[in-house]
Amino acid sequence: HFLLLGAAIWLGTMLLSYVRHWTILRAMGVPVALRQAVHVGWIGSFYNMVLFGGVGGDLAKVGYLLRLSPGRKAAILSSLPVDRALGAVSLFAIGGGAVLWSWDEFVAEPRLHAVVVGTFAALGVAGL
Repeated sequence: HFLLLGAAIWLGTMLLSYVRHWTILRAMGVPVALRQAVHVGWIGSFYNMVLFGGVGGDLAKVGYLLRLSPGRKAAILSSLPVDRALGAVSLFAIGGGAVLWSWDEFVAEPRLHAVVVGTFAALGVAGL
C-alpha cells in the first residue's frame, strides 16, 4: 500500500510541476496548451532521470517548446530559471511549515537549532 501511495504522491508532484511551468509559460506569453506542457514535462523528466542528468531535461524541454512556439525563444529560455526558483521557494516554504508544525520538538533538541536557523535563513533569502 505504501508503494502505491508513494507512486501517487510522486505522480501528483510531477503533474503539479508541469502545471507550474505551464502557468509561467502562459504568463510570459508562450501559447502552449496544458496537454502540450505536460507532454514536454514528461519528456524533460525522462531526460533528467535517464540520459543527461539534471540539465538534459531542461535542454529537451527547450527544444520541444521552441518547436511549438518558435518565435518565443527568450520567454522559453527565461521560463526555466523562474520555474526552478519557484520550485526552490516552494521547498523552503514546506520546510518552514514543517519546522513550525514541530516547533516544540525543534526547540527542545539543541542539535536541531541550526536546522531551524538555516531553514528560516533560506526562506529569508528566497523571499528577496
